[in-house]
Amino acid sequence: MLTRKNHLVFAILLVVLSVIPTTVSVQAQDGGVPPVLHQEAPMVLLCDQMDAEALEYAHEHGLCLTADASRGEITPDYTEVTGDCGTSYMDVINLGSGFASFHAGVNSSQGAMASVNWYVDWTNWANYWTGNYNGTQYGLSGTWEYWSPTTETRPGWVTATLGGTVTLWWGGLCGILVPTDGETIT
Repeated sequence: MLTRKNHLVFAILLVVLSVIPTTVSVQAQDGGVPPVLHQEAPMVLLCDQMDAEALEYAHEHGLCLTADASRGEITPDYTEVTGDCGTSYMDVINLGSGFASFHAGVNSSQGAMASVNWYVDWTNWANYWTGNYNGTQYGLSGTWEYWSPTTETRPGWVTATLGGTVTLWWGGLCGILVPTDGETIT
């Protein structure tokens, strides 16, 4: 039988346990890295920057459309309507103790990529530390991703952006429209 004293001890114990932080271990089903939510941005075909051969292919496949003056469509010289090219994404991952990792990638909706010319820029807004990673990869499938090495950013609000271009197998050029993510690094 619970007495008034036991009720009080039990209530205090519940309050104390409710304010103690808990750690939850998350692991992917396959035992690998847990899934990470990321910020996405579109990629668009840069029709006005393609060479003549790639632009002809894009026109033939309805990917880059030219303006038709007979229908009242007017665009400046050499400007094309940009088409869909896929998505890009950026993640900032808090590793604790002032360290972060950066995960970026692209998914082409236009088939295989011949190359990705990319950069990741990051900034810690608490101390104005900055850094970047960049490179070019060749002979890719319809997806590409990058995981940075463990990076010392120091604690604070850290943002990162992915930028660059993708060259498709047929010569089309896609612009990565700078997905940005932010995370408090502890």
